[in-house]
Amino acid sequence: MKYFSEHYYRPTRIMLTALGLWPYNDSAFTCIQKIFFPSVFAFSIGLQVGKIITSVNDLDSLFGILWFAVPCLVFSLKYATFCIQSKEIRKLMELMKHDLNTIKRKEEVEILKEYANIGHIITVSMITIYYIAAFGFLMMEVLPKILDIVVPLNESRPVHLLGVATLFFDQEKYFFPILGHMTVALLSEVTTILATETAGLLLIQHLCALFKVASFRMQRIFDCDFHITISQKNRIYHANIVDATIMYNKAVEFFSFFNSSLEASYFILYWLGVCSLSINMFRLFQAGLKKETQQSYTSGIFVICHFIYIFIGHWILQIMTNHSNDLYCKACNLSWYSVPLEFQKMLQLVIQRTAKPCKFALYMLDVSLERFASLLNLSLSYCTIFWSLQY
Repeated sequence: MKYFSEHYYRPTRIMLTALGLWPYNDSAFTCIQKIFFPSVFAFSIGLQVGKIITSVNDLDSLFGILWFAVPCLVFSLKYATFCIQSKEIRKLMELMKHDLNTIKRKEEVEILKEYANIGHIITVSMITIYYIAAFGFLMMEVLPKILDIVVPLNESRPVHLLGVATLFFDQEKYFFPILGHMTVALLSEVTTILATETAGLLLIQHLCALFKVASFRMQRIFDCDFHITISQKNRIYHANIVDATIMYNKAVEFFSFFNSSLEASYFILYWLGVCSLSINMFRLFQAGLKKETQQSYTSGIFVICHFIYIFIGHWILQIMTNHSNDLYCKACNLSWYSVPLEFQKMLQLVIQRTAKPCKFALYMLDVSLERFASLLNLSLSYCTIFWSLQY
C-alpha cells in the first residue's frame, strides 16, 4: 500500500508541501511558508483594492480590476481554508489511509486503485492545463519585450501589464520587478487552487470507491455455495449484510465529515465563482466587440479555466451522488424473496437506510450537474446585466 499511496497522491502532496499546507508537516519552514504565501496574496489584493479606490471612475475601469481581483480573493480563501481546517483535512486523510490499509479483498483493492487512478489522471490533466494557461498568460506580458529583441522597430513597443501588475508604478521603468512579483503571485495562486482542489478531488474519488465497494458487497450478500447447510448459509448471509452495512456506514461517515468541514468555505467560493465567471465573460465579449487581441486572449484563458474548474467540481460530486444512489438500487434488486424472513427484515432496514442518496450541499444548494447548468445560466444573466449597464 505504500507504493499505492505514493503513486496516486504524489502530485497533490508535492504541491501542498510546497505551499506549507501538507497537514503532516509542522516544521519551522512550514510556518515561514504560511506567512509568506498569505503575504503575497494580501499584497496582491491590497494593490487591487488601492487601485479601485484611487483610479476607478466608471464600470469599465472597475471590471478592468475585478476580473483578476476576484480570482485572487478565491485563491486566498482556498489557502486560508486549508490552514484553518488543517486538522479536519488531516482527519479525512487518516480515514482514507485507514481504509486503504484495512480493505484486503483483491476485488475491493482493485476498485480503490481504479478510482485513485482516475483521480490521478484528472489531477495531472488539471496541472498540465492550468500551468500551460499560466505560462501563456505570462508570455503575453513579456511578448512586447521579446519582439523588441527578435523584430526590433524604431521605438520600443508599448507594455500593458495586466492583473496584479496594474499598479501605481511606471510599467516601463519597473517592468522586471513588477513582472517578478506577478510571476511569483500567479504561480502561488495557480498552485494553491490546484493543490487544494485536487486534494478534495482525491478525497471524493476515495468516497466514490467506498460506495462502490459497499455496492460490490451488497450485490453479493446472498452469494454462497449451494452445497452447504442452511445454518451455514444463514451465517454467511448475516455476515455479508453486516459487512455491506459497515462499509456503507464508513462511506456515509466520511461524506458527512467532508461536507460539514468544507460547506461554509465552498458556499462563499460558489458565489465568488459566479461573480468571477460573469465578469470575465463580460470582458471576453467586450474584447471581441472591440477586437482587442490581448484582452480576448487573457479573458478567454480565464473563462476556460473557470469553466473547467466549476465543471469538474460539479461532475465529480454528481458521480459521488450516483454511486450513493447505486447502492440503493443494488439493495432493491436483491433476491430478497428467496431468503428467510429474518434476512428480509434486515434487508428492509438496509433499503430504508440507503434510500436517501448522499448529496454535497451548500446550505440547501445541492451540487450536481443540474446545478452546474443553473450556475452557467446565472453567470450569463449577470453578464447580460453588466452589458446593459455598460451600453
